[in-house]
Amino acid sequence: ILVQGSVIASGNQRLQKAYSHSAASRAWPNGEIQRKDTVAVMADQPLQACASVCFTVICCSWLPVLFFLGAANVLDTCPTDKFKLWLQIYGIVPMVTGLVVQVIVAVIACMGDRDTFKMSLRLQILPMLLTFCLMIWGWVEYSKTNEACVEFGGHKSTVGGDVNPRTLALAFLIMYSICAPCFLCGICAFLVNPTAFAAATAAPSNNDPQTIGMSNP
Repeated sequence: ILVQGSVIASGNQRLQKAYSHSAASRAWPNGEIQRKDTVAVMADQPLQACASVCFTVICCSWLPVLFFLGAANVLDTCPTDKFKLWLQIYGIVPMVTGLVVQVIVAVIACMGDRDTFKMSLRLQILPMLLTFCLMIWGWVEYSKTNEACVEFGGHKSTVGGDVNPRTLALAFLIMYSICAPCFLCGICAFLVNPTAFAAATAAPSNNDPQTIGMSNP
C-alpha cells in the first residue's frame, strides 16, 4: 500500500509539473514574461497622466467639497483650532499633489531622458506618504475633539449643510488606517522598482527590453 501510494503521489507531481509548464508555455511562448520597455512606458505616460487628471476632476471633485463643507460646520467652541485646518488640508492637498506628480512625470517623459524618467516615477510615493502623514495628524486632532466642535448650547452650524465634521473625519480615518499597510508596501515597491507599476504587459521593443526570464525545463 505504501509503495502504491508513493507511486500515485509521484505521478501527481509529474502531472502538476507538466500542467504548470503547459500553462506557462501558453502564457509566454518564448519562455519569458514580456514587459513594456522604458521607451514604450514613456510614450504612454502623457496619455495616462491626461486620463488620470480628467478622471480625478470628473469623478473625485466631490471629495474636497465634502471636506470643506465639514470644515465649515466646525464651531469656534471646538477644543482644538487645528481640526478645521486639518479637514481643509486633508480634503484637497493629497489629491492636488497626486495630479501635480502625474503632470511632472508626463513632462519628464516628453523630454525623452530614460534615467530621469525612472527617477521621476519615484515621485509617485509623495501622495501616498503625504496621505499617511496626514492620517496620523488627523488621529491626533480627532482625539482632541468633542461634541463642542459640532454643537454647543443647542447651537449647530448649518453653513456646510448636514455634514458632521467629526463623523466625516472618523469615517475617512478608519478607512485610510485600514489601507495604511498598502500605502507602506506601495512606497517600498516604488522605491525598489519604480517602473514595475508603470510597465504594462506587452511585447518588448528593441530599444530597452525588460524581461523576466523563465527557462524551460
